[in-house]
Amino acid sequence: MIIVLNDNEMSISSNVGAMSSYLSRVMTGHTITTLKADIKGFLNSIPGIGGSVVKFVRKIEEILKTMMVPGSF
Repeated sequence: MIIVLNDNEMSISSNVGAMSSYLSRVMTGHTITTLKADIKGFLNSIPGIGGSVVKFVRKIEEILKTMMVPGSF
């Protein structure tokens, strides 16, 4: 079985199917959204380095996504 997840936000048509619906619910669910906002707020509140830490964490998040769903073979 081959599963292709297109995460480049450049879809020609709308996303359909159970996998798309599930991943959308997981990534936009109330718990995850609230947790991400709380962490970002906490990190931004660190004087002097908060913005840099937020950027660093965002890069780490992107790296982890790439590791979990590689974009190329």
